[in-house]
Amino acid sequence: MKASPLLISWHNENTPIYSAHFEPHSNKGRFATAGGDNNVRLWRLERDGEQRTVTYLSTLVKHTQAVNVVRFAPKGEMLASAGDDGNTLLWVPSDIPSHGQAFGEDSIEDKESWRIKHMCRSTSGAEIYDLAWSPDAVFFITGSMDNIARIYNASNGA
Repeated sequence: MKASPLLISWHNENTPIYSAHFEPHSNKGRFATAGGDNNVRLWRLERDGEQRTVTYLSTLVKHTQAVNVVRFAPKGEMLASAGDDGNTLLWVPSDIPSHGQAFGEDSIEDKESWRIKHMCRSTSGAEIYDLAWSPDAVFFITGSMDNIARIYNASNGA
């Protein structure tokens, strides 16, 4: 079997993709990308035999600098993103439609809506380069440029 990449312009102006993560334990094929355009984007991968297609779902806009890492919680009920602005944002699905910018040259509208549940700021404002969830999704840990690993409670952001 010969592997071939699926090439898509994932973020604005072909900015770098710093992180990507599939939603665990889901058959929806949803995944997230984080990039140098300060955004998180959600997508769905669908497969029909050898054919693969990617569908745009949503853009999560709130970071003010590059987003370096994105991770779904173990059960997929939350999404965490963190970046150069020193913020970790916890996102949850929302019933309220977002009115963000349309994506791409064709102005594709969002198919899903997400909202921020909590915003956790590193006390020094240092860039965050990695994060991981505890297996039960009660906590998450971040690693930042100030050489500190911080553990937060996902239920209250503390």
